[in-house]
Formats: sequence, structure tokens, C-alpha cells
Amino acid sequence: MKYHNIEIESAILGSILLRPSVIDNVINEIQPQDFEYNDNRILLWVIYKIYNDGNPVELETLINYLKKAKRYNEVKDHLLDIAQNTGTSAGVSYFVEQIKEGKTKEKIDKLIKKLDSNLKSDQIPIDNSIQDIIACLNSIGSTARKESLTDLIKKYVSNTTGVFYLTDIYRDLVIRDRKQKHTVVVVLAKMIDDEVLEKSGKRSGCYRRICSDFVISDWRTADTTIFDIRMPFGLEQYVEILPADLILLAGVTNAGKSAMCFEFIRLNMRRHPVFYFSSEINDVGLKKRLGKSDLPLDEWNMQFSHEWDNPIDIIQPDAINIIDYIEPPDGEFYKIPQILTEIHHKLDKGIAICCIQKNNDKDFGAGGQQTMNKAALALNIDKSNPGQKMTVRKAKNYRGEINPNMFVMKFKIVNGIKLIPSGTWSID
Repeated sequence: MKYHNIEIESAILGSILLRPSVIDNVINEIQPQDFEYNDNRILLWVIYKIYNDGNPVELETLINYLKKAKRYNEVKDHLLDIAQNTGTSAGVSYFVEQIKEGKTKEKIDKLIKKLDSNLKSDQIPIDNSIQDIIACLNSIGSTARKESLTDLIKKYVSNTTGVFYLTDIYRDLVIRDRKQKHTVVVVLAKMIDDEVLEKSGKRSGCYRRICSDFVISDWRTADTTIFDIRMPFGLEQYVEILPADLILLAGVTNAGKSAMCFEFIRLNMRRHPVFYFSSEINDVGLKKRLGKSDLPLDEWNMQFSHEWDNPIDIIQPDAINIIDYIEPPDGEFYKIPQILTEIHHKLDKGIAICCIQKNNDKDFGAGGQQTMNKAALALNIDKSNPGQKMTVRKAKNYRGEINPNMFVMKFKIVNGIKLIPSGTWSID
């Protein structure tokens, strides 16, 4: 009898890829040979190799190691399935204990068969076999799951935001057994009684975690100092930016988003530390682009990276962060508003300037109107004949009595970096 579960093996691997720090909960507990499915054995072996080499356990690194070992084509379909279908890393300890328990039960099966064989052959003594079985049974008790299913469900719920469905829990925690499904339903019902959860929407099995905690702010002592920033075409004379504000640049492809980023850098790199994160430009491209400006290369005072994964994790709270641009995984543009919200929450004394793509003459960038929710200033960059135009779509705090919302500036770009205005800010 096999006690292994291929889905649980895959869930462990997915948990590691989703949150690499959980490898510490796995590496001393299970080994590749503990897995039943060969693809999972290969993947865990390579993950351990990466970890022991001191390299980050990331999907890209894993793929590179697999290619060097000439095993990538063998496991790539299964790896893609793991990467796409792992929804949470919350249950990794639970999954590890299930694998360990399965190993122990298999060992008991073998010992019982050995004991049965000894009894049939009247082989004496049999005491050692019986003691081994008792030791295994005690082992199951002593290695009881670090997290019960009830604890795991509660942990899952505590990590949720927004609504979730019963089927999400079944999928993410790899729950197939009818008894376990019943446990989930009972635990959720108890959490509703305890006012931790409430049912949401009209669809059956839809829930929302109740978040009633809040912090009382001492708003009277809040620092109202304006963030000292200069903006393209002197927009700061109409708009105020505060610490922890977010500026959104929604631009058409090749309409000047990067050029606008360089202008923000040029105007502010002597006032604040500036970090420029680009998903479009590498070291060579940046050097060539800045080489066309009027400034010598050694006067561009900024930190640059084109190798980054999650924009939320790279934010420097007290600096100017320029992200060019936010590109959600697998084209899931509906996630952009949440990404912007989390970036906003990471800021302290600094600000973030975030670029997103948009279609020409559309009111909002990829992700829709919700992308403007956390922006103190939202600017659209569109193509205009001739040149380009920038429109103030949202100015939350404006300087003086002039409302700059819907102000337009037409401009041209020279050498991909120099901005030449055509007139002044005005209503189009």
C-alpha cells in the first residue's frame, strides 16, 4: 500500500518556490527519495543543491540548474503546473508531516509482513520485530502534526485578503478526503460564530475575513512638510507631493515613459537618493540612453537595477523609487491596483513613481480606474501629432487656488531623453 500523495509532494515544492524561506522547515525533515513521483524527486534534489550552493531558491535559478543538469525538458511541464497552481505556502509544515507519516506507515507495513513471515515459519525469536512495530507506532504519536488541520485552516484564513471560496481552501491545502472537507466546513462555521468570518456574496461557499482592528492616529502631530520634488515641465508649481505619496505614470508604448523617468531622476538626484528599477532597459541600454543627455555619465547620481522580481519587495521607504514599469505575471492586469496599494503601504519618508502601460487616448492604464486609487498624482502620456502630450488625470493636493486636473502639456522627445515642451500647461 502506498501512503504517498503526489499532490502533497508538489504542494511542498510550490510552497518553497512561493516563499523560499520555508525551505528551512523542509530540508531537515524530508529527502528527495522520500517522494514517490520521480519529477518531484528531481526538483527537490535540485532545490537542495541550489540552497546548499548558497544561491537564492527562485524559479529562474531552478530552471537554470535543471538546464545545466539536462533535466529541464523532462520536468518542465510538471514544474509549470506547480508554479501556476500553488496558491499558498501556509501548509508546508502540515504537508511535511504527512510525508513523514506516510514513510512511517510504509515501514510498519514492511515490519508486519516480516513478523507475519516469521510467525508462519515458526522463526524464533519474534520479540525484536514486535518492538520495532511498537517503536514505529510510538513514532506516529510523537511526530504528530505540528499543525492540525484546524490550525492550518485558521492560519489560511488569517492570511487572506478580500473574499475567498471554499474550493480555494480545498485546492490550496490539497484537501481531497471527505472527512477533511467536513472539517473545513465545521471550522469555517465556528469562525463565523466567533465573528472572525462572514459569508459574502450570493454564491455558496464564499467568505470574507472580518478585520475589525484599527489604530488610533495622533493626527494633530502629523508632519505636513511638503516633499521637496521637481517635476517635468515645472508641474510642482501646481501640485504638492507629500512623503509616502505615489505618482502614477500611465503611458502608451514608446510615448516617453522612460524619458519622463529620466527627467524625474535628473531633477531630483541631488535632493534625494533615487532608485531606478526598469524592466525594459539593461545596463548597456541605460548607458547608451544617458550618454545622449547633456550631462556626463558620472553625474547621474542614482542606483539602478534591471533584475528584480516583485516590485513590492524592492521599495526603499525613504527614497525616490521609480519603477519602469509594473508588469503583472501572466498578464493578470487586474492585480495592478493591489500591487500599487502594497507599494504605497511600504513608503515612509520617500515616494514612488510607478509606470504602467496604457492604450492611446484611453482614460486609464492597464488595470483600469482602480489604479488611480492610491495615486496622489496620476499622469497620462499619449501620442499626439506631432510629438506627445501629458495629461494630469488626478492631482490630489494642488498648490494655490489653481486646480491642475486635466491640465495638458504637449512636448517632443529628442534623442530619447531630452523633453522639449510645446507651450505651457493648459486645458486641452
